[in-house]
Amino acid sequence: MLLKTQAVHDAWAAPEHILELRISINGQTYTATDVVSLTYDSGAMNGDAFALGSTYANSIKITFSHIVEGIELLNEVTPEIGIQLPDGSWDYTKLGVFVIDSEVNQDRNNSQTSLSATDRMVMMGSSYESKLTYPASLIDIITEVANIAGVKLNEADIARLPSIKVSAFPKGTTLRQVIGYVAQFTGGFATFDRDGLLDIRGLQDPNFVVSADNYVSKGLNKNETFYRIGGMQAEVTQSSKDDSGNDVNNTINLQAGSSAGSQIKLTNPAMTQDKLEDLYQQFRNINFYPYSLSWFADPSLEAGDWVTIEDNKGNEFKSPALGLTLTFGGGLTGSLKADTTVTASTNFVYQGELNQKVTQLGGSQNASGNRTWEGIDQPQLAKEGDIWFKKEGPDTYLMIYHVNPDTGVGDWIEQVSTKSGNVIQQINDDMTDARIIGEKLHITGTTLIDNVAIKSGAIAGLSADKITAGTINAATVNLINLNANNISTGTIIGASLSINLNTGMVEFQRGRIHNTSNTIDINIDQGYMSVANGNNRVMLKNGEMQFVEPNFFDTETMPYLKLTNNISGASFYGAGFIGRTYAVMSTNTGLGSAFSGLTGVESFAGFSTGDTVPTKVGGANRGVIIAGGATFSNGYATSSPSITVGLTSSDIRMTAYNIYMNSNSYFDSKGAASLSRLTVNGDARVIGNLKIGWAGYALGSDYGGNLTFNGKSLASTTDVASVRSAVSSAQSRADSAYNFAQTLNNDIWRIKSKLNMN
Repeated sequence: MLLKTQAVHDAWAAPEHILELRISINGQTYTATDVVSLTYDSGAMNGDAFALGSTYANSIKITFSHIVEGIELLNEVTPEIGIQLPDGSWDYTKLGVFVIDSEVNQDRNNSQTSLSATDRMVMMGSSYESKLTYPASLIDIITEVANIAGVKLNEADIARLPSIKVSAFPKGTTLRQVIGYVAQFTGGFATFDRDGLLDIRGLQDPNFVVSADNYVSKGLNKNETFYRIGGMQAEVTQSSKDDSGNDVNNTINLQAGSSAGSQIKLTNPAMTQDKLEDLYQQFRNINFYPYSLSWFADPSLEAGDWVTIEDNKGNEFKSPALGLTLTFGGGLTGSLKADTTVTASTNFVYQGELNQKVTQLGGSQNASGNRTWEGIDQPQLAKEGDIWFKKEGPDTYLMIYHVNPDTGVGDWIEQVSTKSGNVIQQINDDMTDARIIGEKLHITGTTLIDNVAIKSGAIAGLSADKITAGTINAATVNLINLNANNISTGTIIGASLSINLNTGMVEFQRGRIHNTSNTIDINIDQGYMSVANGNNRVMLKNGEMQFVEPNFFDTETMPYLKLTNNISGASFYGAGFIGRTYAVMSTNTGLGSAFSGLTGVESFAGFSTGDTVPTKVGGANRGVIIAGGATFSNGYATSSPSITVGLTSSDIRMTAYNIYMNSNSYFDSKGAASLSRLTVNGDARVIGNLKIGWAGYALGSDYGGNLTFNGKSLASTTDVASVRSAVSSAQSRADSAYNFAQTLNNDIWRIKSKLNMN
């Protein structure tokens, strides 16, 4: 159940209230005036059988009162229901984060728009391809699934999952199936919470009461035969290789508890008999009355919460909300249900080997011959003073067997219970001279006793070997001969840390390693490593490296540089070198000025780019070479095209006044050879097969220096005209030479034919 103040719950329970809607879609917010109706559907472990490991996809349907444009598939929808409190303020309850997964219907005849959306469970259908080493922990598996699907985890809940390791799942298993298997091992279900985070939850009891005033007339239907399980079954399919190397699937059926009565049925390829027995012990006492209820809803209640329901005669029973729906149409109504099918069982009550052991320990007779029981079924052959911890739903009742001395008839009498926290209330109501007979009391589990409540003289036979847990205050205890050499083997295990002194393996479940100044910080929960000096920091997080170094000119604490695999451009994978607004690659001697322009002396050697400045490649006084692409031949050797700044024609030495273009030709966007886009600022020489004067093209007259052609400097329009004339004349002579050569060749061919030389 969502955490709300009592004032909010009282407002929802009041007979009259003012409601509002707030629906966010694609940056647009819609209110109750825009909506005809909204329905919300959610579930947990619901079905004919109690469904451990369910992966229910919560969903919403919305009908708008007008045509809404711009809504598309995969848009996120975040609906909230608000209620006005007595002081005039508003409280909004989020229903979840949903993705539009079907067509948006626009009914232009009735001027309405309707849509359906499902939470992110719809994104979990892809195949699970794990890179973990198995057996793997449940936390590692669910974390890997979330990373593959690109969804966020409810880290606070996931960190509390039991430290169970399981074997690998078969190929082809989907992400949704995997999170269901993980939830089975925890005795819970997988869901996306109201904040859109992937979560593994179990049944929870918020002590929430629905009175008869809060549900509609005849809105309650209750099955008077309560649901309880007889046993638990698991179907396990495992893959193996036959003698020929072919894949073979082998299916085995595991059973814990009795095979009679209602069964919790699981399908889990990683389940083992031991783990199934543990789950059965966890759920063997679960019981509730199946029911359905239509009520004036409080949206803070969630699927998977236990709820206390009062009938119109004042009787109460507690059952889980395995299915929950909400409907908004000006007011808010809802339905709750737990419609699990009840199967009759035999009178035989199964107690497996583990349960027999627990029964023997908890129910061993004391000196007076009394016994203690725990469970759903009323103990048989009880004696005066026997104790029964009766299980009813999520609650436990302390019952003591008492025989009426007048009639000789015995019955179990309720003393206190955990229901609604009234154990403390019942004890505190009147305990002026209350005494509990010691031989009839059996305390198990964690017990807190105030200081000096038990005098030292009342503790008999206490020795050091009886102290196996808890905290020993070294200020008041002398430990003899304890040093590091005495701790030399074994494993030191805590709730979040395990240190194996034999293998050197240190495993963290959660926590943080850091000093007080946080110059070194390793956070297990949030998954990062950081090395810092003041505000300067280098961090490894989410698979990338981030650098932060605020200074006088840049006070930002966001990373100024990231090394990451999460890039785009020419590729969606690979190494990305990303500056926040500006990036420079250079050496210590080549930094110079990356801001220098087109004129003057270049002192920068490297590459620079930024959001507000041109991208620049500089070579200082050492030059720049751009080379690559398809090769060409200049008649003497094969080369790659290149442009070099600062190279003479006869030497490899770099200078500051030459541009060397080594290519077959230069082409403009029309595909014609041209020099119309070559701007020269200095002395330029073009070497290669350069063709000047092709149809429609000519040299321009805007020169910033001297362009040399055939040893002559072209410094004026007249010079250009003479070059054009020379080129035209040369072209004519070339054409004449070609025609003469062709005629001569034809004559030679005819002479050779007559001499039979062909």
